Amino acid sequence: ISGSWRVTKESFMDWIPSNIVSNLKFRAGYGETGNQQISNNWYSSQLNIYNLPAYLSNPDLKWETMKQTNLGVDLSLFNRLNVTFDWYKKTSSDFLFKMPLPDYLTGGYSQYGGIEPPYSNLGSMENRGFEITLGYETKAENFNWSTNFVFTRYKNELLSLVNGMDNITEYVNINGYQPMVATNTLIGNPIGTFWGLKYEGLYRTASDLTNAPSIYGKAPILGDVKYADVNGDGKIDDLDKTIIGNPHPDFTFGFTNTFRYKSWDLSIFIQGSVGNDVMNLTKRNGTQNAMMYQNQLVDALDYWSPTNPNSSQPRLINSISHPNIMISDRYVEKGDYARIQNLTLGYTLPSDFASKMNLSKFRIYFTAQNLYTLTNYSGYDPEIGSFNQNVLLTGIDNGRYPSPRTFIFGVNLDF
Repeated sequence: ISGSWRVTKESFMDWIPSNIVSNLKFRAGYGETGNQQISNNWYSSQLNIYNLPAYLSNPDLKWETMKQTNLGVDLSLFNRLNVTFDWYKKTSSDFLFKMPLPDYLTGGYSQYGGIEPPYSNLGSMENRGFEITLGYETKAENFNWSTNFVFTRYKNELLSLVNGMDNITEYVNINGYQPMVATNTLIGNPIGTFWGLKYEGLYRTASDLTNAPSIYGKAPILGDVKYADVNGDGKIDDLDKTIIGNPHPDFTFGFTNTFRYKSWDLSIFIQGSVGNDVMNLTKRNGTQNAMMYQNQLVDALDYWSPTNPNSSQPRLINSISHPNIMISDRYVEKGDYARIQNLTLGYTLPSDFASKMNLSKFRIYFTAQNLYTLTNYSGYDPEIGSFNQNVLLTGIDNGRYPSPRTFIFGVNLDF
């Protein structure tokens, strides 16, 4: 259900000239929709290629329900400036997700002989935020300029989980096959927050090792990573893991400008994101210094040694499961970026020239996509998205292929 009130149609607005305020409208809406988007037949038990049960069934599974409220304002000023403001609140109840059962109950993934957990209605979460759009246009005899700026901010929060659960952990495969917890979704927090140890530097000198806590049952040595003893029990283990990053941005933006001068036209679209973190597991894999027969990043050369105590990387190790390369905020970076997503330059040939070719319009143009990205992220591309389309693994760069830069030359012909 939705409704609107165009205030500028009311008689009490007649005192304001229409060339100053041409439109003022308030909007409101509320709706409920259902969601059944899970893989086909995953509510039932199936057999794998070995004729063994592959999935646990869930006959109690039902649709997810999304309830959304929208409030908005449209304002037009001076016949040139358009302002739109939208606020929304969307609550998803009985949301659909795989029940996070431990391997000792399921036996692991079906390809390894286990029985994968069923999809369930796990709980509820809320998204709320707002979007502001500013549009402006000016026209002259030979020159036109139009611009559009969009600013978006949202907040995500997990409200509840079923059966006394208080979190959902998600794994990624590191080194190609070793599963490790990368995110932990906790009640009262955004979904998919990064989970790991807190990095405090390296043990560089003998004095650093005095009263140093054990790391997973072993005493650290020079060149090892120093982690924070979060719970203060005098040792470093899984109980010291905590939230180390948030993949959700503070805000996103898009900025479009279109210029026309006589027969020339130029369009530039810039978009970006500010405030989100990225977990750079590609960097982890490229600097682990554990399998020296593999290619590594250049940064891997700056490893700790007695002759290089001020290195950026820990010492050489001989194990791909060593605590030095466990997931920590050492691999979490700021994902802020601004990108020239599209730039198009065009020229429309004179009409008399086009008419000689039996054309009403002849335009040539050049387009560059993903032209330039301004960012401090050390990986290939800060615009990560969700790993394997899993929203709880958003912002995980585990070898994502970067967006290509594309150049296009073309013509538009109107007959």
